[in-house]
Amino acid sequence: LRYASKSHLEDYLTAEVRERFAVWVAHYGVGQTSYSGQFGMWQKSSTGRIDGISDDVDLDECYVDYPAIIQGRGLNGFPKQEKDVEIVENGVETPAVKGSFKVEIEGRTFKGMLYEEN
Repeated sequence: LRYASKSHLEDYLTAEVRERFAVWVAHYGVGQTSYSGQFGMWQKSSTGRIDGISDDVDLDECYVDYPAIIQGRGLNGFPKQEKDVEIVENGVETPAVKGSFKVEIEGRTFKGMLYEEN
């Protein structure tokens, strides 16, 4: 996860770096960040207030289920979780390709081609 301000992301990091890492963009004082790159988290304030806490707190919005990704990939000491794959559509065979497929895993759709292994 790469944390940086909007200006730092745009002015100092290449597109390759921004695309390689999950981005957590800090951009305060706006209704919605205008950062146009991909990001999974947005820190919208560092002076938020929460009942029971007397000091300033960060206010963030997260758009990616990072705990599920970490657990699913077996990172940070979690065992790797094997997922059942359900084929939901089969493609038509061609001479070079043995078939195409479309699968849904945890609500996400993936497509690909199947080739015969020699």
